[in-house]
Amino acid sequence: MRAAVYCSVVVICLAGFLFTPALEAQTNTGVIVGTVSDPTGAVIPGATVTITQSEMQIATVLETNAVGNYVSTLLRAGPYEIRVESQGFQTALRRGIVLHVNDRLQLNFILQPGAVAEVIEVTGGAPLLETQTGDVSSVIDSRAIVDLPLDGRNYIDLMLLAPGVLQAPNLGSNPREGRFTVNGNGTLQNYFVLNGVDNNSFTQNAQDNSPQVGRPAPDALREFKLQTRTYSAEFGFAMGAVINTEVKGGSNGLHGRAWWFHRNDNLNATDFFTNRVPRNPDGTRAKETTEQRRNQWGAPFGATTLSGSSITRTPTPARRLA
Repeated sequence: MRAAVYCSVVVICLAGFLFTPALEAQTNTGVIVGTVSDPTGAVIPGATVTITQSEMQIATVLETNAVGNYVSTLLRAGPYEIRVESQGFQTALRRGIVLHVNDRLQLNFILQPGAVAEVIEVTGGAPLLETQTGDVSSVIDSRAIVDLPLDGRNYIDLMLLAPGVLQAPNLGSNPREGRFTVNGNGTLQNYFVLNGVDNNSFTQNAQDNSPQVGRPAPDALREFKLQTRTYSAEFGFAMGAVINTEVKGGSNGLHGRAWWFHRNDNLNATDFFTNRVPRNPDGTRAKETTEQRRNQWGAPFGATTLSGSSITRTPTPARRLA
């Protein structure tokens, strides 16, 4: 009897596992939508829209629907170009489009009558406004992450660049990194996402030293988006901010860098009061300063495999304190 009950439970669990729809992770990809029309405002159904990721040269081809609309989802963050073609109209080409993490951009095209071989190219232009969503967010790109000074090389400290973010007090009693209050919410109410995957330790133990499970090196990041208000329901767990981080991907070519950061108190500038400290007969200061030695190094690189897919290696940076 017990064996039959156990078998029934196992069968029910397997059935639930097999037939339950897959749950989607938090989205780190972007969406591009738009409408294709002619100069009179009439929509153009069946127009071919080609969206190409400029770094990987991966193209997504689709057609506008009966009302002239197109929607392209699951696009990785990065630079794009869009080409729109339709019989009886000139080809429209737009370059210099930058899609950030979890962006939803609207790009409309007006095709001019003419031959398909004739191309009207638009490059650059004014920054694109976020007209598709109502979330309040700030994007910290790779240049800011690498160039701005970071004590300890923790990228999450750059959250302070966004409005409404304050560093939590009493850091001496709880020295873990990433302790920020956003718009008055608690430090444990922020939500971390890494490449669309939950990256939260869900612990209040200060010995864990971080609210994140994985802490990528700043050089490994393409960007991260700090969403502070009115983000979509997929991030419904958080009451504070959502920190959506994207790691760099490969491109058509081998690229990489090596870096080493060194801190030494002997290289620090001294102020007037430090120089006034009494000295011993041997010339040393009577009150010694705190010795500080820190060395951090790493070497991320990326490339493209023979099959055309990207491969990126971003090892955790080594650190030595002395």
